[in-house]
Amino acid sequence: MPVKAVIYTRVSSDTQVEKGVSLDAQLEKCRIYCQFKDMEVVDVITDEGVSGMKTDKRPGFVQMMKMVADKTCDAIVVYSLSRFCRNTAGTIVAIEKMNKNDVAFHSLTENIDTTTAVGKLFLSMIAAFSEFECNITGERTKSALDYKKSKGEALGSVPYGFKRNGKMLVRDESEQEIITLIMGLHFNDYSYGEICTELQLRGLTPRGQAWHRQSISNIIKNNLQCEKTN
Repeated sequence: MPVKAVIYTRVSSDTQVEKGVSLDAQLEKCRIYCQFKDMEVVDVITDEGVSGMKTDKRPGFVQMMKMVADKTCDAIVVYSLSRFCRNTAGTIVAIEKMNKNDVAFHSLTENIDTTTAVGKLFLSMIAAFSEFECNITGERTKSALDYKKSKGEALGSVPYGFKRNGKMLVRDESEQEIITLIMGLHFNDYSYGEICTELQLRGLTPRGQAWHRQSISNIIKNNLQCEKTN
């Protein structure tokens, strides 16, 4: 039986007329790819005039991931990663969902096919890049706290993702991994309550306590604020 493929295309409001990434151009290239790979296109899903950052704000993306969860397709085909998702953590979580449901991911521009060894290497690479982003965020946070300390300002409680080592503030690697997971879930349409539940099911607790919507909200807001100051 042929592989059942879903083509996903997207343009943001400021790139709709950009040469080479229009909806029609994306669709044409993806159809040719599917034909070459002997895939049967069972659906074409489009998000028009929306940003690639927050996946929960994209009806088409939500529809596509529901098809993945329902296992009504075998593969997702996109023109490029930038059309799929512009957030690394969100990309990782979405593709992990596909892997769990035996749905392959194909991106033409980057020549990604998660059914191949090269595709699996790609997954490890974006995971490494996500860790790099997390490291940069940690460095910014530490610099801000060091500046406040030099001015004699009270530092208050240690932010989630860090711990004290004497007078130094150092990264807490286990908490940093949880922050990456939280951001990935956030960018994939999980509510604060659903994120709490997912973390509890995975046996992850915030410093021995229970997760609450407010603590999840604070972590997400702090992380997004760090990204804005980049």
